[in-house]
Amino acid sequence: MAYKCPECEYLNSPKGKALTVAMSCQKCGQYFRVHTGYHDKFLTPSTPTIAVGSKGRINNKLYEVMGFSVKRERKYRYQWREYFLFSPIHGIAFLSESDGNWNFLRPYPKHPWSVSQTSIDPKIDKGKFALYAKYRAEVLFASGEFFFDVIEATEKTQHYEHINPPYILNFEEGNTRLGAYLGEYISPDIVAASFSLSKDKLPRKEHMGYTEPIAFAFDPGSLFKITALTLLLATLFQMFFVNTAENKLILRQEFNQADMGEQKMFTTGSFDLSSTKDLTVTVSAPISNDWFFAEYSLINETTGDELIFSKEIEYYSGVESGESWSEGSNHGEAFLSSIPEGKYHINIYPEFSITNHLFSIEVHRDVTFYSNYIILILALIAFPIAIYVYWRSKEVKRWADSDYSPYVYE
Repeated sequence: MAYKCPECEYLNSPKGKALTVAMSCQKCGQYFRVHTGYHDKFLTPSTPTIAVGSKGRINNKLYEVMGFSVKRERKYRYQWREYFLFSPIHGIAFLSESDGNWNFLRPYPKHPWSVSQTSIDPKIDKGKFALYAKYRAEVLFASGEFFFDVIEATEKTQHYEHINPPYILNFEEGNTRLGAYLGEYISPDIVAASFSLSKDKLPRKEHMGYTEPIAFAFDPGSLFKITALTLLLATLFQMFFVNTAENKLILRQEFNQADMGEQKMFTTGSFDLSSTKDLTVTVSAPISNDWFFAEYSLINETTGDELIFSKEIEYYSGVESGESWSEGSNHGEAFLSSIPEGKYHINIYPEFSITNHLFSIEVHRDVTFYSNYIILILALIAFPIAIYVYWRSKEVKRWADSDYSPYVYE
């Protein structure tokens, strides 16, 4: 079986045999339909990255590159490259590349629009798809063999592209034909490995592909459900600790500057820590528009070990423009955790202001500590927010070139 080129009259033997409808001359490169002699000359020749005749394994299925074409959208004039693949076992497929992003597509006979275009966004077993592009295109170049006239199939057809990343659902509607294809994003690494090519030989990836999956992304609905469940569990645990904590007062003592000796310090009475390792030291002083500061040393009377901490309190208030205001407090808390069991006392090194000379402290054991719970809650809230912001920014970029973007652009 051979077909004569209408340009140079060379006899071409097609690999696709009777399946071949159009091809380019193996000698002069002229594109023609094998049965009608219709032919077309392309003004912009192009060299495919994956040579016609190459074989590659995609999804563990062996395909041969039968044809290559360069297409252009008529309205916005963007271009892409398309490889026509064939396997005697698995049939035809397409490998489409635009700006270094690749999609692998196969015929899909179950497209809802094959029956009726009742829904703008078709839904199939891969999920619901959103309309990304509606366009007409033209062929700038074609070489190899095709089981259809690539020019007619492209230029006399209305094209619809719906996406549900990483999937793409294409529908082609013409006067005499309907075509539907389901595809999936395929990384440049996989393309290079499939056809035994070096990755640096592939077109450079310019930006995020419109079907490219988002790394480290979660379904927003599932993410917020998991976060809500985690918040609930954390709250239940905190309520349990609050209800079971003894929060027992083990020391309360008042101090006056007049009673301070030459060492400029106070020493509290002794207290035992036998059943808990957590303490809260509450410092209070009758200050108003004033401050109080002290350094504290928790002394283990058996081992001599000490834990040093400090606490400053201040309270200010007044009236400004007829409005009362205040800031600070006349008491403050220091939380101490992981304290070994034993007998203790506290040395206090205070600094008094001119007007205040009194203060008191209270020590409670087995207390409820809220700061870790608050930090956990803030972290749990921040995580889904950060993921959502990341996901949304990627989605906005994905839809930036679409006339049907669900996002508002300034």
